[in-house]
Amino acid sequence: MLNSMLNKSRNTLFMLLSMALSRALMFFITLISARLLSQYEFGLYSFIRSTVIYGDSLATNTYGLILLRNTSSEKHNPSIVEQFIVSSLAVGAAYVLLISILGCTLFYLQQSSFNPGNIAVINIYIIGSLMLLFSVESSFLNSALIGLHVYNVLALIGIFNIAVMVPVSIYLVSMYSLRGALLSVSIFFLLDFAIKLYSLANFGYIRFRKIDFGIYKKKAVLCVKESIPLIGGVIVNGGAFWLGRLILLSRPGGPESIAIFDVSFQWLSLLMLISNSIISVIYSKMSRDPNRLANNVNHNRDLLLLLSVTGIMALCSILLSKNILLIYGEKYLDGTNVFLWMCVASIFFTGALFHNRVMLVRKRSKYLLYSSLVSGISMHMVYYIVGYTSVGMAISVCAYYFSNMMFYMALEYKYACSS
Repeated sequence: MLNSMLNKSRNTLFMLLSMALSRALMFFITLISARLLSQYEFGLYSFIRSTVIYGDSLATNTYGLILLRNTSSEKHNPSIVEQFIVSSLAVGAAYVLLISILGCTLFYLQQSSFNPGNIAVINIYIIGSLMLLFSVESSFLNSALIGLHVYNVLALIGIFNIAVMVPVSIYLVSMYSLRGALLSVSIFFLLDFAIKLYSLANFGYIRFRKIDFGIYKKKAVLCVKESIPLIGGVIVNGGAFWLGRLILLSRPGGPESIAIFDVSFQWLSLLMLISNSIISVIYSKMSRDPNRLANNVNHNRDLLLLLSVTGIMALCSILLSKNILLIYGEKYLDGTNVFLWMCVASIFFTGALFHNRVMLVRKRSKYLLYSSLVSGISMHMVYYIVGYTSVGMAISVCAYYFSNMMFYMALEYKYACSS
């Protein structure tokens, strides 16, 4: 029992460190961009990056979760793990090609809203496509490494990425402005992908031997089929946030409003870090032992711990809100109200994400789509009522996670009663 708790604590610590280092690097690039770019340029950078994040989430929160589960269950069978990993890279490349074609179309449909200044739209398109490709492939390898429980390796990769990318990003952003900020993120994802690929090869899970396309095709098709029930929910989930940004971008002063909103949203991402890392470890364990959910004491204890930690972090952030915003520059002090709403949203996010993973382990994937539909509708109803501003967007995000959490809690109550 004691050894199990120690292993869980150690794995959580390494997972937390890994995610903290990755988020810290993205936070640093965002911080440098916010301080060196104008609000207009930073708003465009934020919109492009959020579009890439949306595209990445469509893959990693569907196919990536199935990959994590499969690598975890087949951990002691390297040849099977290799088949899952290699097939995932092929699926990721095909997915990015499709998204890039759709993205090219959207770029030209939204030219009136999207004006990147002296940077040609085609350059933005190319950089964005490469950013998405490296991001998706890196995320797939990250899912595989989590499934194999090599959390310490992920932490070491994070340390190496920071050591290399901090000086590179400072140089690129200071020299090339918006284009440099986008290149910094792209190079980070490429570096992260290359190191994780090397790590998996070093562990013997990728051997670069002759490929049997028939076997890899079967593994890819299997994972894609298992991912289909999750796709609808992720499309609605990410689409609700992306559409909100797009609406804000089309309004007068849109890029500046997105800049103010995104500064607080990035801090929200940092608040999500601790709960996300713990939930990743819990999800991996639940995937190997679904009977763990039958123990309501462990189940409720895990949830209470997550909500308590997130609540403390949110409260501390609220008390230090002005000091935190000053890190980005005085021009972002107008976003104090946005920041406060994002701190509240972090608590609701934690509860929603925990129950999301519980539903996934119980193979009740259809409810993920239903919850996303309910939450997306709630979000945009609130957005319409309070107004299309940065504060309105923040309140609607809070409404999204709150309705999402309440939906899952109602399902859990129904499940408990039926059991």
